[in-house]
Amino acid sequence: MRETDRYRIFIRDMFTCQKCGKRPGARNLQIAHRIKQGEGSINWIRDVLQARGIDKSNKWINDFIIDHPYNTTTACSLACNDSFNIFYNREAADKLLDKIIENVKAIE
Repeated sequence: MRETDRYRIFIRDMFTCQKCGKRPGARNLQIAHRIKQGEGSINWIRDVLQARGIDKSNKWINDFIIDHPYNTTTACSLACNDSFNIFYNREAADKLLDKIIENVKAIE
């Protein structure tokens, strides 16, 4: 994720942890991903996209799905960051992925 994108997320979230409400300053904030980063997530997303007839690279999936504003939020610590992970809640992850895909399709 580019530094400018990180900063936009911090601005959107008013430099505030979206879990506990702390405001530790930009240097101590993290970007939390609801659908976590990593190979397992990318493989799952690729399978969902391919089932819909969409073939995209890992880089595209990372840039346009994993780092999408709907999938990111501001956290102040690893504990708060971990609390946002919905990857293993398949119903919630499917719903969020559908929302992101529709948004990305609308802007392409």
